[in-house]
Amino acid sequence: MKNAFLARSIAALCLCSAPWLAGCDAKVPDPAPYDVTRYDLSGAYNWDRAVLEASVTVTLTPLAPDFGSLVLDSQVDTVTAVHTPEGAALPFETDPDTGTLAIDVSSLGAASKGTSFSVVVDYEAAPRRGPRRRRRAQGRPVTSRVVFTNSGASRRRRWMPCHDDPSDRALFSADMTMDAPSASSPTAISSSKRPPPASTG
Repeated sequence: MKNAFLARSIAALCLCSAPWLAGCDAKVPDPAPYDVTRYDLSGAYNWDRAVLEASVTVTLTPLAPDFGSLVLDSQVDTVTAVHTPEGAALPFETDPDTGTLAIDVSSLGAASKGTSFSVVVDYEAAPRRGPRRRRRAQGRPVTSRVVFTNSGASRRRRWMPCHDDPSDRALFSADMTMDAPSASSPTAISSSKRPPPASTG
């Protein structure tokens, strides 16, 4: 009986996996025609509206000629504006069905193969599987509140427009504003707290 159940389970697994393994119905997405080199995030969490109000500057290098459209992964609630670091507005369109943000960069003379440039996306993101919030620890008489991200390596699009591909590595900085006596607690070690380099002499 146990062997029969195991055989049925293996057969079901093979049937479910076959299209993916053989590539019958699944289509491997084409590589993005750009390489993101850094993200610079700034913002604040609005407790009254329960949203993260933020801007992210995306710096990238096109990998293809005639680079006229930048498509980022985005499942944030609202994109309010897209512009250059100097403030020039850029046309954009969001697609909730595909979870993408398409930005027209054809007006940028620097948007050519091998030449880096930056765009700024102003947006709002409500708590969900990416950013989360808790007003107090569950079951404890603690009045402190916390906002944190829990997105792993593939759900960043839920709280920040980006190229949501773990293979596209980039530098990242965050400048978050909060009212006193709140404080931020990054998972990385602050540069001011890093131990001095070991002496080589």
